[in-house]
Amino acid sequence: MNNSCASEADIASISVMQSLYLIAFPEMTARDAQTVEALRASHDRAGHSMLKAHFTFVFGCTGVSAEIAASAMQSVAADAGPIDFCLSQAVRSQHDAFHHVFLCPDKGRNEMRELHRQLHSGPLAPCLDPGRPFTPHLTICKSADPEHARVVSDQLQRNPIHMNGRIRTLSLGVLEEGTFKVLEQAALRGGV
Repeated sequence: MNNSCASEADIASISVMQSLYLIAFPEMTARDAQTVEALRASHDRAGHSMLKAHFTFVFGCTGVSAEIAASAMQSVAADAGPIDFCLSQAVRSQHDAFHHVFLCPDKGRNEMRELHRQLHSGPLAPCLDPGRPFTPHLTICKSADPEHARVVSDQLQRNPIHMNGRIRTLSLGVLEEGTFKVLEQAALRGGV
């Protein structure tokens, strides 16, 4: 897992055709973070090797420059406060040919939805896919096999989760050579 950082020159060199992602790495206890990463290593090896567990707020945006995306992120972060959450649900979902298991928050869900809405209300509006409703989540399983996802989900239903955490920072980045490269970060400082 490598989340490298970029310089200002790197930000300027990002093409508007390159997919941008705006994510948040959660702060959790060491034990909970280990549990999440162990699940991801077992059930989403490709995602686990790209970057640590995260919430994605802007998915694969093209057609917007990194500078514009960074400015929009900074503007929203100036008004949005940190978000406390509690992961309490395991949810199965299917996207394209893949079956997923997500850890979803109960506490903090509405605040994350509002953050997602704010991020897509300005220059990042073209990045919103209206056919893909936003569900705040950490992906722990991605598989072409629906049975695999069902087994992981059932296991989590039998052993309920309750993981508290906080989101304090947004990260804008791109995927390069199988690694997530952080271009810029913004602290959620509204209400502080």
